[in-house]
Amino acid sequence: MRKANFSAAVFLLLSIPVLLLAQKPEKPDQLYQQGAALALSGKINEAIPVFEKVVTMSPYWSLAHYALGKAYLASGVPENIAKGLVSLKLAADLDKHSADAWFYLGMAYYLKQDYPRAISSYYQAYTIDDTNIAALYNIGAMYDLMGHSPKALLFFKRYYDAKKIEEEYYNF
Repeated sequence: MRKANFSAAVFLLLSIPVLLLAQKPEKPDQLYQQGAALALSGKINEAIPVFEKVVTMSPYWSLAHYALGKAYLASGVPENIAKGLVSLKLAADLDKHSADAWFYLGMAYYLKQDYPRAISSYYQAYTIDDTNIAALYNIGAMYDLMGHSPKALLFFKRYYDAKKIEEEYYNF
């Protein structure tokens, strides 16, 4: 009886390396692509745990935090707005030159009704990428929500002027 137990134990011990080798290790970039494909196909709630795993594996990867933050915001779950805000703050901190991270951080602040911080984030996005004229429009909208009509009109005018130039450029 002891010999049978010993043989079973030896078999299990010898099987562990084979089982570990048979499993392909998941790489963060592969998981990121999987999460992106899920998000793009509209499966946001399935993409979130994939992106969460990516940021756990690669905590300093700005793009992964950005994708997770966007997914949280797109989930439509009110509790996820705060999580999205945290992820997008981290993405912007990790890559201070990511206009997209700053833009979506502005959206997160807007959804939390923190309009001054939304303005600051949108302005940072526009400063980094002056072709991101949607940031100008959103700044105007934030000022409008705060009851600052003159500033709102100033940014709406800047948006429409930039939009006009953009249309002339692309429709020559």
